[in-house]
Amino acid sequence: MNSLIPTALAAALFACLPSAAVAQDRQPVRVQVRHGDLDLSRADHHAMLAARVRRAAHAACGQQGRELKVIADIRRCEAEMRRDGSVQIAALVARAPVALAGR
Repeated sequence: MNSLIPTALAAALFACLPSAAVAQDRQPVRVQVRHGDLDLSRADHHAMLAARVRRAAHAACGQQGRELKVIADIRRCEAEMRRDGSVQIAALVARAPVALAGR
């Protein structure tokens, strides 16, 4: 199984541009989040992967901005990336082998 999930394909926007250029120069962002070390049949590992997606979104979307427009674009970018990541995590979990409880 591929141990990388691409998150936030064309939907996410790169928002750490100067505010005058933000509206016109939005760039698609693509981030790969590793998950090969996680057992996706375990709920606690789903949470770990979701946390990785949140951190990747935060890093990719930019963290600086004082103007409301820039801050709004950063938040929108992060929300879109998290949403896309959640969809991809759900697809991975659906394909993960089911762990059966032992006696």
